[in-house]
Amino acid sequence: MAPKTARQPTKRAPLARDVIVATALRLADEHGIESLSMRRLADALGVQAMSLYHHVENREALVDAMVDEVFSQIELPRAGAAWRSCCSCPRRRARAPTKNPPAPPARSSLGTSCRWGR
Repeated sequence: MAPKTARQPTKRAPLARDVIVATALRLADEHGIESLSMRRLADALGVQAMSLYHHVENREALVDAMVDEVFSQIELPRAGAAWRSCCSCPRRRARAPTKNPPAPPARSSLGTSCRWGR
């Protein structure tokens, strides 16, 4: 019988919250937020689902972190800018971080004064 040798664990980069959130955003962008699960995210990262819980409490906390990341990328108006220029394009600034922005609603609750995509 051959002697047993110690099995060396595979080296991989340590799991970090920012990597988890970035991967979750990519998966949500590709497949939709509804299909995002801790198991699917773990598979994409090459880890077990339970290892994600060391970095995020649950799926709700993960989604909160995703929202925080997207909002952190929104360009804010510079201090002292004219108020009209600050109000002219907040929708575009808010949608800029998203790769595939959502389609505009068929009918706006604001009536005809809301001009999506302009």
